[in-house]
Amino acid sequence: MVMLFSLVSLGVKSNQNTDMKEYLVQFHSGQINDELMQDLDVMWRREDVIFAKGKLNQQQANALIGISGVVVEENPNLSLNAGSVHSVSVSSENAKALKYKELEPYWLRATAIDKLPQVANSIPVCVIDSGLDAEHPDLPNSTTGYHSTYAGFWNKDAFSHGTHITGIIAAQENGIGIKGALSDPAPSLHISKLIKTANGENSTIWGSSLIEAIEVCASVGAKVINMSLSGEHYSRVMVEVIDRLSYDKGIIFVGAAGNHGSTSGKLNDYHHDALHYPASYHNVLSIGALNDSGTVADFSPINNKIDFVTPGTKIVSTANRYHFAIQSIQLETQQGVTHIPYTQIDTGAAQSPEKIVVNDSCRYTLTGQDLTDILTLNDLSDATSIALQGVELNCKESGGDLVIIDYLSSVNFRLSGLPFYTEYPTALIHNNSELLAANTSLTVGYYNDDYVVGAGTSQAAAIMTGGIAKLWSQNQQWTRDEVINALKQTSLDLGKVGQDTRYGYGLPDFAKAYEYLLSGQTQACPQNWYGNKAYSKGETVVYNGEIFVSDYWSKGEVPSVSSNKWTSNGFCDSSTSSPQEMNGDAFHLMNLTGLETEESEYSCKGLTLGCGG
Repeated sequence: MVMLFSLVSLGVKSNQNTDMKEYLVQFHSGQINDELMQDLDVMWRREDVIFAKGKLNQQQANALIGISGVVVEENPNLSLNAGSVHSVSVSSENAKALKYKELEPYWLRATAIDKLPQVANSIPVCVIDSGLDAEHPDLPNSTTGYHSTYAGFWNKDAFSHGTHITGIIAAQENGIGIKGALSDPAPSLHISKLIKTANGENSTIWGSSLIEAIEVCASVGAKVINMSLSGEHYSRVMVEVIDRLSYDKGIIFVGAAGNHGSTSGKLNDYHHDALHYPASYHNVLSIGALNDSGTVADFSPINNKIDFVTPGTKIVSTANRYHFAIQSIQLETQQGVTHIPYTQIDTGAAQSPEKIVVNDSCRYTLTGQDLTDILTLNDLSDATSIALQGVELNCKESGGDLVIIDYLSSVNFRLSGLPFYTEYPTALIHNNSELLAANTSLTVGYYNDDYVVGAGTSQAAAIMTGGIAKLWSQNQQWTRDEVINALKQTSLDLGKVGQDTRYGYGLPDFAKAYEYLLSGQTQACPQNWYGNKAYSKGETVVYNGEIFVSDYWSKGEVPSVSSNKWTSNGFCDSSTSSPQEMNGDAFHLMNLTGLETEESEYSCKGLTLGCGG
């Protein structure tokens, strides 16, 4: 159970707060005295282990680091996999057809999810994301969720990412829109929302918020947790949480590998993209993406943590019907059209007219101090917040349609957002602000619809989550390890033989995994040894190809012939095991229909935090 407390002010004080950073702290009861407990908020307690967060300066953090056994790390931030997102024109006949005709997505067939039997009760699934358009007619109305002070109500999507991911997992078979993996009956689905807005107030995804969401998902009984988000920073505290829940509660975690891959990188057999987390943690399935030709997508990363790949392009799914996403801001002059780089700051609750005239009453320029506050404190001063509220009021009263906020930017410097809450159409302009003189005419393009076509490892992860949930629902007595092993043993091996850095174990075949589980087969090799797992007497592991049997309880004790806790018991190499015939690609499985067949173009469409120029 998650217990929230507020602890009392780290004894080492500083007159400067510009070096303050968010930290995560893990310690045992009694390790930190009352004086050092100041400015820490306890997130939860588990037995005698305490997890806390707080804003500390470097001197305060060093004081905690100096205590033996205390884990101190910067609170990492993550993103909802901004990157390759595609869309098609909503005016197409295939798009209009979704209003009265249901599309069965090609990925259901490519992964053989469609061949799994329907079940009476699905295993509980938790989606950690940007929230949900909970009233969408194509989504189950039995969904539950978690509110937080930071992110707000779970049933209001901060933009459209969470609604799109949830539709892939759970869009219902009802004659309209699309079918999700758990299309019938309504699944046991829980939503944990991480952010309040896409690029405005409370738009940073903190590691502490993700940890809290994971704990909440576990507390409501989730057995599969989808995390279509990623960041570059490794968190030991998060590893401890995920490992504990994997082993103690048998939860399967699914993560998006990230969208930071490249075409050039795939031309080099020795290229490895950076690891992104949480997907690259030991107990998270890292999911890459296939394009609609059945080969690894350009944006899908290459690294040794990839576990599986699923389709990740031309994925049609539900969209947040209440979010108006700015697609473009254009300035038309006699010299032609200039695209203005921007970031949408407002919540997307309203849209400006397509044609607007720049109004001086609707302008605000951030000062150097404002930029310092944003970059060092992730905040605005009270005076600046009040000034922005005043500009918004003046804009409304003068008949303006769009608040424009600019600042002194450069090629090497660009703000990703602004910690300010507003529902009034507001854009942060990154450069070319000198072109936006009073009475200048602008064309603002918006997107808003019930469905959208997306691409990314976020979508690929959701397909994996939905498939696992439907497979596991066939027999909820199967264990986490049994389900994962069945998928590894029956996946369609793509690329090089066995697990590789592009495709992992390959494209999962959920129908074959089901047959494998029904047959009662067991894996040829035991699980690989993992340093953060406790092993009881009699358990077997593989370490560097050698099988070891545990003679005593141990944790972190590396298996070896000289160890008094392990006994060697032969050899086993599972690195190239895969019962399905190797294939160069999965093109023969990519049978797209309807809206999926249309040419797509790059656009954010409210699915990514990266909207702008």
